[in-house]
Amino acid sequence: MHRLLSRLGALRFAVVYIAVATIVGILLEFGETYFEPQEQVTVLDLADTFMLISITAVALYFLLQALLGDNQRQRLRRQKTQQAYQQLFRAHPQPMFLYNPANRRILDANDAAVSRYGWSREEFRQMRADDVQWKSDGEDLDAYFNSLPDNNRPQHIGAQRQVNRSGAPFWAEVTTYPVNFDNMFMQLVTCVDISVQVEAAQKASKALKHLEDAEKLGKFGAWEWHPGEDRMRISRGLARLFGIPLDQKEELLSSAFQRILPEDRSRARAAAEWCLETGDAEVQFRAMLANGEIRHYREILHTQAATDSGFIVTGSIIDETGQIKYTRYLERQESDLHKILTSMPAPVVLHEPDAEGRIHMANPAFYCMLGVPASEEPSIRNLCQLGAGHEDRRLLEDLFQPAVSGVTNTRKCEVILKRRNGSVFRVHILALRLKLTDRSLIQLVIHDMDDEIVLREQLRHANDNLSKLNSKTLKVLEQERALLSRELHDDIGQLLIAAKTNLRSLYNKWPAGESKPEEVELISGVLEELVAKVRDRSLMLRPPQLDELGLKHAITWEMRRVMGPTKIRSRFHDKVVLDKLPPEPSITAFRIFQEAMTNAVRHGDPEHLEVTLETDSHELRLTIEDDGQGFHPEQQRNGLGLANIKERASLVTGEVRINSTPGQGTRIEARLPLSSHN
Repeated sequence: MHRLLSRLGALRFAVVYIAVATIVGILLEFGETYFEPQEQVTVLDLADTFMLISITAVALYFLLQALLGDNQRQRLRRQKTQQAYQQLFRAHPQPMFLYNPANRRILDANDAAVSRYGWSREEFRQMRADDVQWKSDGEDLDAYFNSLPDNNRPQHIGAQRQVNRSGAPFWAEVTTYPVNFDNMFMQLVTCVDISVQVEAAQKASKALKHLEDAEKLGKFGAWEWHPGEDRMRISRGLARLFGIPLDQKEELLSSAFQRILPEDRSRARAAAEWCLETGDAEVQFRAMLANGEIRHYREILHTQAATDSGFIVTGSIIDETGQIKYTRYLERQESDLHKILTSMPAPVVLHEPDAEGRIHMANPAFYCMLGVPASEEPSIRNLCQLGAGHEDRRLLEDLFQPAVSGVTNTRKCEVILKRRNGSVFRVHILALRLKLTDRSLIQLVIHDMDDEIVLREQLRHANDNLSKLNSKTLKVLEQERALLSRELHDDIGQLLIAAKTNLRSLYNKWPAGESKPEEVELISGVLEELVAKVRDRSLMLRPPQLDELGLKHAITWEMRRVMGPTKIRSRFHDKVVLDKLPPEPSITAFRIFQEAMTNAVRHGDPEHLEVTLETDSHELRLTIEDDGQGFHPEQQRNGLGLANIKERASLVTGEVRINSTPGQGTRIEARLPLSSHN
């Protein structure tokens, strides 16, 4: 019913209604007179019936006009929404692709996905969603996809290992969004490459494991000395520390001091004397073992009363060699981590795991993003204080909430931060929780979205300017073609015809008694051929049928002109419902038709060629289909024909689809909008 109303229109439907209702009303009036002969049908009765039908038809006309107009506006809004979605999808900087959850077939992929994974968009459409997943030997991904939640809410899948076209795996953070496109349920997948962050986290975790092992290497020993004696009693642990035989219970004081390195020996003697005076002392020294190894020790001394009248001195020695090595190793790891952060172009922050904590480390890109000079970097102590508003600070605090068991340890948010000069900017933050030996840290990778928006806007302006320039160039070219066509036809063509006429007149006036030169007939033939070629070139540059009669008559004439000398059987299907088409899409459609038909005749060698022209209120559709040799559309070709077709369509915000297979012919479909040119 809706298609019937769309084709007839509100006015035609109302007229049909009046005609049918009038006939039915008259028949009913005369039917009453047939069954009740005493009542006669008068002109007034017929006029009343017609008036009632007309009023009803007018009301019906306005109602149908409103319904059809509202439906058309909804269709245009849906079309604009779909076009805007397509543009945002293709221009998005992160890899994205659409797939059908029913069969996991990939439907489309954006340019970022093509660049990151290495497959072309056509190859993506031949793949399944699990083709980009990293598969271990014998692993079945059906169970993985079946475990995904089936609902209409976005799902943050988390970090996954994926694979590109060369087979190299990489880490990506995956999020799925449900999309309803033309009543078809699909899943939109975004993949953020986090290979650098994951590798850094893995290196940090490995380093932390080594540090945890180093903590278990602490060693202890003890000794006891009575003042006035030259020997001290030692424990088995102390004997083990210094490489003394375990069954040795005593050692000379001179031997113990001799083992200490000369540069630390005086400090050790001073600590012993201080212990005798105050009762407590502590000293660090280095000693050389029998095997030549030098180790670091810490010694704690005490004096205490003995059972007799004197006192004794006790000491505990801790082997700090492992701890010192651990500390130096940690310093090197900290230095390496600082180097990694410094070399990263994106702002990265290592933050304490609570919202009230401090910034542990940040790279220069972070401070540069905030506009903070190097002398003022220590003043930035907490990330949450950089939020521009209360809501932004709350979102930042949510990044530091304790991790829930069974939930991924990565979080993300979009907030507005405040620079040192008071200006604000929008950022995307990816938070990854790192578990260290003695503490936990949160790694925050910050992406400035304002720069991305500015670059995207600049690119859009540049593309718009380029499209306008190309459009103006084509308009000038069409104007020059029209001018040249008129000059060839009106000036050069007329001059040639005049020359031919004068030559024929001279030939007829030649004296009867004298022989006529053969060159006159030859020149006349050359002029006639030249006139025909000038006329043909004039029509090729700008056929007058396109301006005078319209697009469909120009296509019909061009098909007869080109197909006439060939054996190709051609048909033209005219489905145009509009009386007059705008000039710009008409010229574009005619040039696309010329290029496609010429390519088919020159390269396709078809037996049949069909051209279909359709229009509605907002779109012109042109289809050229042949059964020729066909070709591979994705292969690079030397000619510019197909590129010209696509370029002409894009200049009027249209699109061209080219489907061809070797040996199965070619189909070219162009869709050109009419609403923006009316």
